[in-house]
Amino acid sequence: METKPKRAKTEAANSTDALSFVSDICGTLKKLKRTGWVMRKVPLPESDSDHMHRCAMCAMLLTQPPDPRDDYSGAERFHPDKVDKVRLLRMTVTHDLCEALAGDITPYCNADLVASKHQKEDQAMQAIRKVVGDPLGSELYELWKEYEELETVEAIYCKDIDKFEMVVQAFEYEKEHLKPASEAGASGLFAGAFAAFLRGVAGDKILFQIILGFFFFNLTLIVSL
Repeated sequence: METKPKRAKTEAANSTDALSFVSDICGTLKKLKRTGWVMRKVPLPESDSDHMHRCAMCAMLLTQPPDPRDDYSGAERFHPDKVDKVRLLRMTVTHDLCEALAGDITPYCNADLVASKHQKEDQAMQAIRKVVGDPLGSELYELWKEYEELETVEAIYCKDIDKFEMVVQAFEYEKEHLKPASEAGASGLFAGAFAAFLRGVAGDKILFQIILGFFFFNLTLIVSL
């Protein structure tokens, strides 16, 4: 007789926690504007959710047959056939989840804030894990931790996709909002984002080739902005 009320209470708590995750955590990401674009005064900057959605679309492209012209010599582990695509997809929609609580901290933020970035994000993911509950909460935390450690193929792909999406977004903003490249000079959004990609690329030469291909393919468009 006593088990039914306890079960009902547990189910009600789980429902409340699930709603809190969807509304308070995921809802915050839809409203949280990306700090880098805000600092550069981009009109109507994208949200964290916008960013992660396109990262997920990029990850799904790995399900397509690889281009036969791609050379994976010396980088066989990065061949799409060897990537856990489901795990990569789940990682792309999780990698910035912590920012719902920790905020979007960039290298250009306050030095003390930057120094505490990993600790704040870890605490945020631990808190989100408690809200969601295991086993999903544990999976979200482990996906984020794997992404941060950059040791697996999926984590490396996710990091490079994260940087690639930023470069594409910068290119789009520059086309839409900024002065011609001849006037903007080296301070242009695309130039800055591309430089950040070169500094932060996780080491995957295949994705590095992709972003270089994107850059050179669009070169005539960039110089004519």
